[in-house]
Amino acid sequence: MTAGVEFESAVLDEHLRKALSDRPIAHLCLNGVDVLLGGVRPRLVIICGEPGAGKTTLAHQLADGLAQDGRPVLFYSFEIAAPPLVGKSLVRLSEGTLDVASLAGNDAIECADQAQRAAERYRNEIAPRIAIIERPSDPVEIGALVGICERETGIKPAVFVDYVQLLPTQADQMAADERLAIKASVAGLRRIVNSHEVPVFAISSINRTSYGKAVAGLDSLGGSSAVEYASDQIVYLAVDGKGDERRENLAKPQRPVTATLLKNRYGATGSVRLVFDAEHACFREAER
Repeated sequence: MTAGVEFESAVLDEHLRKALSDRPIAHLCLNGVDVLLGGVRPRLVIICGEPGAGKTTLAHQLADGLAQDGRPVLFYSFEIAAPPLVGKSLVRLSEGTLDVASLAGNDAIECADQAQRAAERYRNEIAPRIAIIERPSDPVEIGALVGICERETGIKPAVFVDYVQLLPTQADQMAADERLAIKASVAGLRRIVNSHEVPVFAISSINRTSYGKAVAGLDSLGGSSAVEYASDQIVYLAVDGKGDERRENLAKPQRPVTATLLKNRYGATGSVRLVFDAEHACFREAER
């Protein structure tokens, strides 16, 4: 039996409720990025950029900040294991007394006291509200865990995916065409945003032909135009400079980076200047 047409009057109250309550459910720890995005809302946000621009560090720092503020976070990491991510969290929490090299290298014993203090902060401030998930999980599994998390905590979680091109999908799709696999993955993330009304931040690679560009086009997203079409907002990270200057900046432990909002389905685009402090696994806003 064919279902009847459901005119807007039948669902108007629900649609009005959502339209009139469209305001941030949380704010990001980097004020410039928060203003650029208009706060944290139930949207699909793509973070892209070339290697060395700090995509994973930015996403992880934002995730830690949300957890510190009381928001449950599901952080899917398909490339980096949980212990190194936790180590970078400790470096950030040490407020400059630790760096990535000392924590992982021969200086670790000398830094034991600082690391222990940072570990206690992590245990109390972040760990109770963040889940770092390394196992391969497709969008259906991610959506299921989002539902479980909301039921258990009573709060809608924020979801981070590192990264889109590594999301598992059906083997036959991947074998037939990588673009079809990416299209299916992004469509799945879009459904999570729509059905669960949660924010999803997903890292995406870019095409090699776009490396070195101060501002890449939307066609630079790796693998499929579906990433562009399905997203609400796209943030592009680029190390500042051209030619030799850019190569020199890439080699610096503190790299000048510009975050440009290439797409904003609900407002204006723009950019914010940041500093990627690779030694301390963090971003901060550039001095004006």
